[in-house]
Amino acid sequence: MIIQKHHIKYEPEWTVDLKGFMHRTITIIQRTNPTPGQYALLTGFMHAVAHEWNRYREVLDIKDEN
Repeated sequence: MIIQKHHIKYEPEWTVDLKGFMHRTITIIQRTNPTPGQYALLTGFMHAVAHEWNRYREVLDIKDEN
């Protein structure tokens, strides 16, 4: 698995580790022209990612209880 550093912000530096496909997805989003339609699609994407993030936490919490 290849992990890449993604710069969220350069000053001050703020980086996160992402898998290659995640980094490509963010790069595509950054290069897309912001429009109301693109914003609506990105909002849906954010909701989907947030849901999966919460699902991961739930699964990990249940494993910790056992």
